Amino acid sequence: MIENYIAKEIDCACGRKHTSRVETIVIKRGVIDNEFVKYIKDGAFKKLIVVCDKKSYAAAGERVCAALENAGVAYRLHRFSEQPLTPNEHAIGNLAMDITPDIDLIVAVGSGTV
Repeated sequence: MIENYIAKEIDCACGRKHTSRVETIVIKRGVIDNEFVKYIKDGAFKKLIVVCDKKSYAAAGERVCAALENAGVAYRLHRFSEQPLTPNEHAIGNLAMDITPDIDLIVAVGSGTV
């Protein structure tokens, strides 16, 4: 179902066309250990930001960061502190302040909120 929105132009009820710039979403067991670093290296990404909240960091974010470190890939960690995370203007502004122009990939670790 989500693949209907990835890297596609969407006709909206508002009368406009919207484009998703999300290129890849991978949801499956073992992706961190098997495909994640390969995807980063194949894409030649150099500066990443890993985005998570407290719970998703404990569940998988820590392993994502370890995989990046083991592969020698530079990254910045943005961990939302509020629990539960509320997807509002404050959260978006908080994240936007941490994304610098040299970031070439955002890695979201977590549920739909992240």
